[in-house]
Formats: sequence, structure tokens, C-alpha cells
Amino acid sequence: MFLKWSSSSISRIFFVLSIPTVLFAATYYVAPDGQGSDSNPGTLQEPWATETKAENTVQPGDTVYFLDGKHTLDSDDKLAVPLSGNSSDPITFAALNQGKAILFGAVAPQVATTQGYDHIIFDGFVIKSAANNQGPFIRLHGFNNTVKNCEFIADFDNPDHGNNPAIYVPNQGGSNLLIKNNYIEGYKGGLGHEGICFYNVEDTIIEQNTIVDCHTGVNFKTNERNCTVRKNHIYDMDAKGVGIYVGDNPNLWHRNNKIYQNIIHNIKKQAIHIYVMSDDTGMDKNTTIYNNVMHNVRTFISSNDMYRVNATRFYNNIGLNSNPVAINAPNDNSIYYWDYNLYYNWTG
Repeated sequence: MFLKWSSSSISRIFFVLSIPTVLFAATYYVAPDGQGSDSNPGTLQEPWATETKAENTVQPGDTVYFLDGKHTLDSDDKLAVPLSGNSSDPITFAALNQGKAILFGAVAPQVATTQGYDHIIFDGFVIKSAANNQGPFIRLHGFNNTVKNCEFIADFDNPDHGNNPAIYVPNQGGSNLLIKNNYIEGYKGGLGHEGICFYNVEDTIIEQNTIVDCHTGVNFKTNERNCTVRKNHIYDMDAKGVGIYVGDNPNLWHRNNKIYQNIIHNIKKQAIHIYVMSDDTGMDKNTTIYNNVMHNVRTFISSNDMYRVNATRFYNNIGLNSNPVAINAPNDNSIYYWDYNLYYNWTG
């Protein structure tokens, strides 16, 4: 005996098979220090006590809200995401009320990390740490991860502790990251003390952040491609507003990045600095810098070697109370485009 399949039967079978694996996204809650219990169901009325319980429970599509108050992080001293979400079902860790939940690292400065997993969102936290002379930070790498609406305050000035930005993408890199509407203050003392620092990143947006009183606001370190820095307010920097570092690896070029509509002021050195770190073969190519306002800075836009800054465009920028440009530039004007920039009260 043979079964007879109709087209409608086959369609119904494929419909059932195509139902997403996450049918019902869950919402959980974590209480501040001294409250809640990890034996609770994690509801608003009966929240968990630790972020570790949240880490061990969440699945793609879930949201974990942290209630108002101080959350001293558990034994590993960081909120460490254990798995990836997906494009339609990210995993979200958020303050129930923006700016009211404090993630506190009692020992180490690294307060949260995506651990290389993808589709993770951190939203609305105050990030603090008790680590001596090091500011608290979120380590963000992987794909389609987000840090937004968070506040980072370091309040330290120690040049012996480097590589400690507030939001840090390490050499493992990332893609399609979003860093938006964060407040960052006090990451200063020397190289490595940036508001935001990233390596090997592509298709990433850094926008609408306020970065104040740091060594450098935003740093492109290695091999950034198709990244956008826009609509940020960067001020009171000990060195640079935005730094682009060009190394000596011919395979690790900065390419097709955009810096626009930022307000950058009260900078002790360069508002935007393209710095070539050696005489070898790395390059910054097709960077576009436009529609920025920069004032009370020592130098408007600076590069120490325009031979390796290729097809870069500077236009429609406004500079006030600064030396407008300091560039070691070749005579070949095809290497860069410079036009429609306005300077007021400049000394150069």
C-alpha cells in the first residue's frame, strides 16, 4: 500500500519544520546585592541573586533585567555570556531602569564580555570596578553585538596601566558591532587609556557617545574596514579625539572608514590623528572625514606620513581656535582630497 501525498499536505509539513526553535522568549530578573535567590524562578516578584544564574539559564531570544542597585559580580568577577543569540533572537542583558543598575567588578576591571559569541546586547548599565588604577570595561568581540546606553567612569590617572579602554574589541575582532549612546569618563594616563578601542573590526558603527576626560576618545588600531564614527561628543582629551594607527603589516590596512558629524573640542594634541607607526607597508586607504566641528585643539587634522594615507578625503569640516592642519604630505594631490574646510582664529 502506498501513501498518497497531496501538495497541501506537503506544504503543511514544511511549515511545521520551519517553525523557529525559539518559540517563546523568556524574561528574567536579577536582584541587587543581598536580595533574591538563585532558587527563585527569576520573576520580577522572585528574582535571582546572581548573574551566574542568568548566564547558566539564558537561551537565544531571552532578556535578563537587572533591578536597581549594586550588583557585585560573582566568582568569575564578570558577566560572561555563555552562548550566541541569533539575528532574530538576540540575548539581552539590561538594566530594568537605565542608569540605575550598577555592574560592579570587585576584583578585576573586566566587568562584562561577549567571549566571542554573537548577537549579544548590553543595555543601560553603570559599569564600575574596584580594581586599583584600572578602569572598568566591557570586552566586546564577535558578530552583531551591541553596547548602548551605558555609563563608564574610571577616575584614574596612572600611565603604568595601559590597554584599558572602556569598550574594548581585542585582536580577535568583530563585525557589525554597535556602540551607541554611552557616557565614558576618566580613562586617562597614557596609551591604552581610550574611551573606545578596537582591532580587526568591520562594518561597525560608533555613534552618539559622549567621551570626556580620557587620553584618547576613539582609537582605530589595526585593520578596520567600513567602520563609521559619527555624531559623538568628544572633549577634554589629554592626547587625541580620534586616532587612526597605521602599522607595518601590508595585509592589515584601514579601509573605507568614515568619521563625520562629530563635535571634538578641548583636545591637548590632535582632534583627528592619522599616525604611521613605522616606515614599512601598512596603509590607511579611502578614509572620509567630513562635517565635523573641532575647536580649542592644538591641531585640527594631523598625519605624519601622507604617502601611506591613500585616497583619503577631508571636506566640509569647521575648525576654531586651532592650528588647522599638520601634514607631512607629498606633492601628488591625487593621494588625498582636501576642500571646503573652514578655519576661524587659527594660528598656522
